[in-house]
Amino acid sequence: MRIIVPNSTITNGTIRNLSAETYRRIDLVIGTSYHDDLRAVRQFLEEVVKSDARILADPAPVVAVSELGDSSVNFVVRPWVLSSNYNPVKFHLIEQIKLGFDARGLTIPFPSRDVFVHHSMAQNTLPFGGVGESLDRDDSFVTTSSDDRSLQHFADVKAHLPARTQHSEATRQITHNRNDFVIRG
Repeated sequence: MRIIVPNSTITNGTIRNLSAETYRRIDLVIGTSYHDDLRAVRQFLEEVVKSDARILADPAPVVAVSELGDSSVNFVVRPWVLSSNYNPVKFHLIEQIKLGFDARGLTIPFPSRDVFVHHSMAQNTLPFGGVGESLDRDDSFVTTSSDDRSLQHFADVKAHLPARTQHSEATRQITHNRNDFVIRG
């Protein structure tokens, strides 16, 4: 294999040869649901780390809650391994963690947003300034501040809309104004 590195990268930057070190630390961030038992999650993660003989006892691995994120409670999993074992151990840990979460009913949450269903107001306009799209009095609409990934939530939202807005998908119109979604029946 031939690797070409521009001179500016060498002269203006720092080159770190991670494989030159005898030991490397694996840094994993594992998110779990706010509804999961944190003690059970921590215990499981510690068991996974202890079960792999390639993980060094000294320095001791770290398993700790690192962040209360938007959609998950995040744990850091930081074991030390021989540099030659870095990728195989990392890949094995990720697989074992996912399989173990599935077997124990633990959740790795995906990013989510709260969706609020509003009924049109007497003035027949959306209640947030600047967008102002008119709706008929019988229409309902959904607003969310999420990005385009929120479209996946429309199927779930549809089930909770009032009966008068339960129309076939063929007649449903969904429009997107900035970060606000409108569903018309």
